[in-house]
Amino acid sequence: MHKDDVVYKDRFIWNPHKNEQNKQKHQISFETASAVYDDPFYLEMRFRRK
Repeated sequence: MHKDDVVYKDRFIWNPHKNEQNKQKHQISFETASAVYDDPFYLEMRFRRK
């Protein structure tokens, strides 16, 4: 973790500079994107590669 990193809801850590880059490139912030994990219907599926 770096001194400028942001901790969000005690679950996510990101660099503010990368957050700005993401907003410019994809028009979505990491704060907004991380909200998907608060969705009561959120389902995470993990796949193993062979």
